[in-house]
Parts: sequence; C-alpha cells; structure tokens
Amino acid sequence: MSRIRVGDELAKLKDFQRRTVDSVFQRMYTDANPATRFLVADEVGLGKTLVARGLVARAIAHLKAENVERIDVIYVCSNAAIAQQNIQRLNVLGEQQVAFTTRLTLLPAKVHELAKNRVNFVSFTPNVALNVKSRSGTKEERVILYHLLSSRPGSKTALRNLLQATAGKDSWERSITDEASTLDSTLTNRFLTALANDAALCAQLDDGLARFARYREHPPWEDNDVRLAVIGNLRHALAKSCIDALEPDLVILDEFQRFSEILQGDDETSELARLLFEYPKVRVLLLSATPYKMLTLSGEDDEHDHFREFLGTARFLLRDESRVAELEAAMGEMRQGLRSIGNGGYERTREARDRAQAILRTVMSRMERVSGTAERDALVSEPQVDVSLRREDIAQSQLAQRLARTLGSPDIVEYWKSAPYLHWAAPILLDARFHGVAGWVQKAFAAIYDRDEDDEDDGDGENASGFEAHVNELSAVLRGDIELGTFPEDLSEVLADVALGSPAVCAARALRRLSPNLGPDEPAILTGAAHVARGFRSLFNVPETMSLLRAQSADPTAYWRETLRYCAEGDLQAVLDEYAHYLRDDLGLFAGDSEKRAED
Repeated sequence: MSRIRVGDELAKLKDFQRRTVDSVFQRMYTDANPATRFLVADEVGLGKTLVARGLVARAIAHLKAENVERIDVIYVCSNAAIAQQNIQRLNVLGEQQVAFTTRLTLLPAKVHELAKNRVNFVSFTPNVALNVKSRSGTKEERVILYHLLSSRPGSKTALRNLLQATAGKDSWERSITDEASTLDSTLTNRFLTALANDAALCAQLDDGLARFARYREHPPWEDNDVRLAVIGNLRHALAKSCIDALEPDLVILDEFQRFSEILQGDDETSELARLLFEYPKVRVLLLSATPYKMLTLSGEDDEHDHFREFLGTARFLLRDESRVAELEAAMGEMRQGLRSIGNGGYERTREARDRAQAILRTVMSRMERVSGTAERDALVSEPQVDVSLRREDIAQSQLAQRLARTLGSPDIVEYWKSAPYLHWAAPILLDARFHGVAGWVQKAFAAIYDRDEDDEDDGDGENASGFEAHVNELSAVLRGDIELGTFPEDLSEVLADVALGSPAVCAARALRRLSPNLGPDEPAILTGAAHVARGFRSLFNVPETMSLLRAQSADPTAYWRETLRYCAEGDLQAVLDEYAHYLRDDLGLFAGDSEKRAED
C-alpha cells in the first residue's frame, strides 16, 4: 500500500488553499472541541476539490497515526459521472482502491472488497444510493435480499415468488442461480439481527410469504401491493445495515445545496443520510460556493426564504439549538443596527456582527477573490512584467513597413503584432520555420480528419475527400512544388482575423498556456488544437449556425471570413483559456508531464 506523502500533496496547492486545508483540519481533528461538520464555501474557481484532496491526505495520515484499522472516505454529489471522476481525484494514494457503487443496498456484495484495503474511497449520489422510495427496487437488490433471507426459516419457494416482483420468471430464476451469494457474513448477521428485532417487519414478511406460497403469473392487486410494501421495507432495513458496514470516517458532500433536502428532511432518504452523517466519530465536509439562496424578495415562495435556508445550513453544521438561537439573535440585532447606524447604532451593530462571526467561523470558511488587482486575483502573486523596446524590434517593424509599401499591401501593423502568435493554422508558410510543423502536416494532420470521409457524405457519393485535397495542396506548398502568386491585397487583414479568431490558433495558445515548456511545433499542441478546430468546424457547418452567421454578414458569400470575425469579436480565446483552466483543475492535471497534460 502506498505511503501518503502529505507534504507532497500540500505542495501542489496554492498558498491560500493550503491555509484553508490547515484551518479546516485543525477545526475537525485537533481542536479541543472539534467540529464534526464543516463547510468550505470558497468562491467558484478557487479549487474546493483541491482543498478537499489536501484535507483527505491530512485526515488519512492522522487516522493512521490514531491506529484506525480501516479508513473509508465517502464522496457524495448529485451527478454519478462527476462522482466517479472526482473520487479518482481525491484518491491521494494513487492506487486502484476505489469502490464505486450506485446503490447503498448493493454494498453487501462489495464489503469483502472494502475489507481488503486499509483505505477505501467510495462515491455515490444520494438520490440513487439512499433513495428507497421505489418499493420494488432493482432486480440486483432483490437477488441480494433473497440470499440474505435464504438462511431464515421458511419456504424458499415462497421467498423466490415474493421477491420476483416485476422480473420475468426465467430471468429471475437465472439471476438467483447465477449470482451465487458471496455476501459478507458480518453484514448478513447484522441485517438478520435487525430484522429479528423488528416484529412488525417480520410479521409483514411472513404475511407476504404466505400470500406467495405458490407461483402465480398475475397475482391479485392486493397481494402485489403487500409484496411491494414488504420489499420496500426490507430495502430500507438493508440500507440501514449497510451504513454500519460502510464504517465512514470522512464524508464529503460536494455542491450539497443540490440535495440539501436530505439534510433536514424527515423521509426515509433523509433518515439514511442522517445515519451516515451521525456515524460515530465521522467527520462531514461540505463543499459549496452557494450553500443557500443569497436573497429572496417579499412575496416570493416562502419555501425558499434565504434566511431560513441560511439558518437550516447553520443548524446542520452546529448541531446545537442553543448556538443556532444565539446566531439568529445576533443576526437580528445586526439587521436592526444597520437600520439605525446613523443614530449611534454602530457599536451595537459591530458587536452583534462579531458574535455572529465568531459562531460561524467555528463551522465554515470562505475565500473570495478581491479587487486588489485588475484581474481580481490578489489571492495569487501578481508578477511585474517589464516591457522594453529593443532596436531589433524597431528594425523589424521598419522592414515590414517597407515590404508592405513595395508590395502595395495595406498597413500591416496588426499582422506584425500578431505574427509571433500564429502557431499552425495561419498560412502554413509562416510556421515553416518550425521544423516539426511540416512533418506533422504530412503525417498526423490528415489522419485527424479521416473520419470526415464517413461523416460528411453529400448524397451523390462524393464524401469529404475535398478536405484531403486541401491537405495534399498544403503539403505541396511546403515541399515547394507549387509556385505562389502575388500577395492578395487583404492578406494582412486575413492574417489578423486568423490570429485573433481561428479556433485552431486560439486552442493552440490555450494549450501552450497549460504547458508553457512545450514548443509551438510539439505534436501534442498541434494535434490537440486540430481536434478542437475539427469540433468547431462541425459546429459552424450546422445549418442553424450558418443561417445565424450569414444573417449578420455584409458579404454572405464569405462565410469563412464571417466565422473568423464572429470568433474574434466573441473573444473565443478567452472562452478557450477559461475552459482549459477549468479542465486542468477539474481533471486534476495540475501536475505531471506537460505533453500528457496537453493531450488530456
């Protein structure tokens, strides 16, 4: 098993992220009166998941030092795909020690896998994993119930008939035979013990078995209603037993406002959630930039009153009604003080604010961007860049101007400014000075677009071979097989449009900002930019998109020019820069090989 290098994990974080990790860890694990629940409400884009990863590293190291035999980290969010992705990012061990299950009631078949590991990472979504409102459940759940109950006295035939529910007879028989029981014995005994202590459920189960002693393809509706009620109650009892088997140590609720009803509800799903959150010695970390609605106006739905949502969140975190009452009183005094602040209410308002702040700081923290810099990024260093003008720069500018006048071209100042950033999608001759470009064009570039031959059939048997012809022509230019004519009059303007609006150029710039040590002719940069450009080419060839852009164009015949202008005026570069930055954090690409980062 890999050893956690906490220092290495924290070194990957920015200073303000490390400070948050240290503060939260202290409050949750080392303070004399630790907080069992804590909210990190950092502003969007400041890396709450990275903070959670840092806390996971410190928590695991701490629990190991406390000789905890098995450590289970539970990650909960509203989307199954995101849950599966982020649980990998939280896995600080770098090993395949992740058990992913969609339903809590399927855990009996996986407990033996959890028992093998010192540390486990488990993820699920509450609306699926904790939801037992669907009385029949899934066939997989009923198969587990069948094997759990098989050792109980009674007819197995009746048990098979009862739990078959909506499954076909042959399919059901194969399932309970093929999926032989490998259930955890401890969990089985815990479930059977809980069932034996529930006299009402035992009586309901026996009644159901009696009604289904013999097989009937179409049982009476009242018998079927009893069957569904029995299965629903058995699933709920099983889910409660599974939480004990899970042995949660750290539960992370990501964007919990999306399922906040389970924190304060009184239905079966909320009951199961409370069992998870109230497991002995468990710590619960909440992540959300918007943990409650910030403002509601008079006359809006009372159900979503912002102050009630705020108090509900505080109530969940504090777990102490007296402290919630103190908080509510302090907030009330602060609100009244703000109304009379001009009449000597300043000191009372500040004192009330300090009381509320002292209570909230014990269970929550928030980091925001501030306006100390032009880009609101004062949380990170702002390097001072000295821009100097060299003699060589002026000489090159004068040479470009003389060349433009000789050729009768327009002023090329914009071209001169943008030329250093023309990576690969501008006229290829500008990039021929990069040795890797020509070889890449002839080998990899055309291969990226091979699928076009299948995707873009025009109905007459003519497919996308036209693009292949473009690539062949481009290769011929690079080899010097084609003699070029005079410069078009609008060449500089076209190059400027390409530099500013080409999806390929913008994508290449965005990728190089993620991997600045890669050159402009690196295959990873070129191929990644080509893939992005291919996606945009498909988007701009959709009839709806073409109609929209052509309606804005003064020259409807030059669609490709209008596309470039549209991308430039809409600042596609900023869009791709921000998206690439988001993907780097979202996919955990903050470390590792630069080439692999660009490819990912």
